[in-house]
Amino acid sequence: IYARLRDIVARLMPLDGLIVSSFDPEDSMIRPEYIWSDGKSLDISAFPPIRLSPDAGMQSEVIRTGQPRHFGDVAERVRDPRGVF
Repeated sequence: IYARLRDIVARLMPLDGLIVSSFDPEDSMIRPEYIWSDGKSLDISAFPPIRLSPDAGMQSEVIRTGQPRHFGDVAERVRDPRGVF
């Protein structure tokens, strides 16, 4: 399902990477479900869950606002010392 989603999105806009995560409000943890980067699917077991951040992080921003986002400045954002990547 996620690979098909990636294909559809890639037809609509340039796509360097795609992350699909789940969020559990009971423990405030974000867990990876699918990661695609550099032309391949990555093993999600290599990516630990991260805690929802109150003020930083791309995934946290989407979860907090409930709005979809396209991040065209990922390289700059991962240098932000407030986030966990």
